[in-house]
Amino acid sequence: LILDGIKVKPRGDNKSFYLSAEAIDILKKFCYINKVKPSNVIDRLISKRLKTENEKQQLDLKNEIMQTQEELTVVTQVQVMKEKSSMATHVVQRHLEAGEHFNELKKNIQNNSADSDDLHSSTSKTNDEISDILNNL
Repeated sequence: LILDGIKVKPRGDNKSFYLSAEAIDILKKFCYINKVKPSNVIDRLISKRLKTENEKQQLDLKNEIMQTQEELTVVTQVQVMKEKSSMATHVVQRHLEAGEHFNELKKNIQNNSADSDDLHSSTSKTNDEISDILNNL
């Protein structure tokens, strides 16, 4: 474990550390110059290290969440494209059915056009006769 350039070896209970002779010498000089207790310096170094590790874990978790969100976005886009394709196919099918129905109606009209012409002629003749009767009155 390295805390701000000082090599620190944990002893096992996570509260005590073994410092190399060089680390002890640096710590003593630092504490003498700054008039602080060595235990306070070590505590601050450990606290700083734990805070840094915590921030790194939070960043890793945020990155994982962002990756999951991106994957969900891709899945949603695929589902939307699938639904869009399905709806387009449905619309085309409905148009084909409407076209077939229209063609059937057109064919029926053409088949019945002779009957329709006869009916129109008969109606026209009746209207003329009624007009003549009314004019004679």
